[in-house]
Amino acid sequence: MKFNFFTSVTPETAFLETILAKKDYELWNYRQDLLLKAPQILMNCLHYERSISKNLRNAIIERLASLQAVSPEKRQEKPSLLISDIDNTFLSSRDPRYESNSTPYPGIKELYKALLHGNSNDDLPLRRKASLCAFLTARPGQPLFKHFRPLSSKMKKITSDALRLAGIALEKQLILWGDFLHCLPQPGSMYKSLGKGKIANFDKFSKLYADYQFIFFGDNGEADIDVARAMLRSAGAAMSAIFIHDLKNLSPDEIKQFAAEGIFIYKSIIDAALIALTKELISHEQALDIARAVVNETDNSHTSSDDKAITAFNRRIEAISLDLQRLHQQLADPEIIELIKRINKKHLLPPSLSSDLSYS
Repeated sequence: MKFNFFTSVTPETAFLETILAKKDYELWNYRQDLLLKAPQILMNCLHYERSISKNLRNAIIERLASLQAVSPEKRQEKPSLLISDIDNTFLSSRDPRYESNSTPYPGIKELYKALLHGNSNDDLPLRRKASLCAFLTARPGQPLFKHFRPLSSKMKKITSDALRLAGIALEKQLILWGDFLHCLPQPGSMYKSLGKGKIANFDKFSKLYADYQFIFFGDNGEADIDVARAMLRSAGAAMSAIFIHDLKNLSPDEIKQFAAEGIFIYKSIIDAALIALTKELISHEQALDIARAVVNETDNSHTSSDDKAITAFNRRIEAISLDLQRLHQQLADPEIIELIKRINKKHLLPPSLSSDLSYS
């Protein structure tokens, strides 16, 4: 958006001032439409646009927070917003089991979809429900200082390109960007600074949707455990679920300790679906949809022909097979048996062994 020299008012300021002029229900519906059609615009104008005055920013935040009392949603379940970390949570970045850093974990999109819809038969119009996934990253969007902008833009492009390769339409996607300062190390650990950046971003975002409940997905490779605990402190009952991808092979006792805090540790997508099913966050059929997606997307995956890559791929297949067996124990659904047969057929023979067999 460009500055208007004739009116001395930026388009961002004009847009925000129209929000203040709207009445309660009109504003509630307008915000829902924005969330579906242009989800980035409120965060951009309120928190990433430096020209907005502090008074106007605070007035808008206070006005949007008041919607919690006037929301036309009169059912027990609030609409949901799912907040997801990107690397090692949505994308398999640096995960040794996967070759590509821009590969979404098989079944992750179906899992997010199920959790956003919930296990009810709620068929409210999409405009009213307006559930959405937002990506939370400490990587910079618009830096405060000009001399940080070239490096920040490069870091932002890396993230944007990875999401595009994963099939995410960025023009319809909400991304909660950090700042370059969040990427600077602090005494003790760089991850502490990254975590603080994510927490600050979530606090800003959650105030715009005070009538919503939130679901968080992260991993325990960096600072997401700290982020999750901060979310529980600041949002409290509005946090309907927190899932953390286990990259450190935690013990069963450690997993129980986190569960007591309200943080669910999962080792795979089907494991997360089992937890969600047990907690009645998703239905039997939704759990099956997630299992189907895991198998289908693994069917469509490709791996290189070297022994190391094939060994890693076969370990994934074995893990998925075991997960499906656990799911079958829970659901006792005959379709899962067919999924197990399908996934077991995906085992690959390493080239070295294939060569040996060809001469035998």
